[in-house]
Amino acid sequence: PTTKHDYLKAQTLSRARTSQHPLDPNPVAGKLPAAHRAAVFADAIVAKLFPHDEAGAGCGRGEDDGEGALVRHIADVAGGNGALAAELILRHGIPTVIVDPRERGPQVTKRVRALLGGAMNATTRREWVAANLPRVRGALEAPGCGGDGVAEEAVRWARAVVGLHPDEATTGIVEAAVAANVPYAIVPCCVFGERYKDR
Repeated sequence: PTTKHDYLKAQTLSRARTSQHPLDPNPVAGKLPAAHRAAVFADAIVAKLFPHDEAGAGCGRGEDDGEGALVRHIADVAGGNGALAAELILRHGIPTVIVDPRERGPQVTKRVRALLGGAMNATTRREWVAANLPRVRGALEAPGCGGDGVAEEAVRWARAVVGLHPDEATTGIVEAAVAANVPYAIVPCCVFGERYKDR
C-alpha cells in the first residue's frame, strides 16, 4: 500500500477475511461495515415484507386513531437510538414507532445527520428527531410474561414488527407478531441462554 488510506483498507480486508465464517458464501470484498446494518436491514424489510407497497402508502406517521392508538406503522422493538426507524422513515417513507423501555430515546447520530442533509443545524436536527421518530416507552414481552401493555398496544396497531439486535425482546417480537397476525423480521444478537433455556 502506498498511502495511509490504502493501508487501512488492506488491513480492514485482511481482518474481514480472517474472521469470515467458512460456510459464508458471500465475498468479503463486497460486504458493508457494521455501521451500515440499519440501512441494510431497512432495505431487506421493505423488499421482503412490503415488495409491492408504495413508500408509506396508507400509513400515518404515528397518527392517532381518535382513541389514542398509533395506526399503520412498523414497530421497531428495542429500537434504542432510532437508527432503524430513521432509515425506514427517511429513506423509505414508512412510518415507524420505536418501542423501547430505556429512558434514553432516539439520538441524532452521524447517519441521521447524513440522511437529513446539511441544511439543518444541531438544534433543528434534535427537534426533527424528537418530532419524527416517535417512541413508545415500554417493554415487549412474550404474551402472558408480564409485559406492560403499552408496547403490546403499539404492536397491535403495527403493520409489521421488527428488531435489530433486540436481545431479550427477541422472543417477545415473534410471539407478539404471531398473536397480532402481522409479519416480523429480526436480526438476532445475544440469546440470553441462562434466561431462555429453549432458544
